Amino acid sequence: MTSRTIIRFNIDILRTKLAEEQNPMKRQEMYRLLAEERAKLAAMEADSPIRNKNKKPR
Repeated sequence: MTSRTIIRFNIDILRTKLAEEQNPMKRQEMYRLLAEERAKLAAMEADSPIRNKNKKPR
């Protein structure tokens, strides 16, 4: 399992838990964690050689 796969799995779990959680403090923490995981995934995808293959160097 790759890091990218684990991050996507974490995002899915956090989304599911957010839909069910009623406690505002727990929801706030989950939103923070979700944002962190999304940022990690975005950074990984931006650095991906597959994505960058068709980009022209600056």
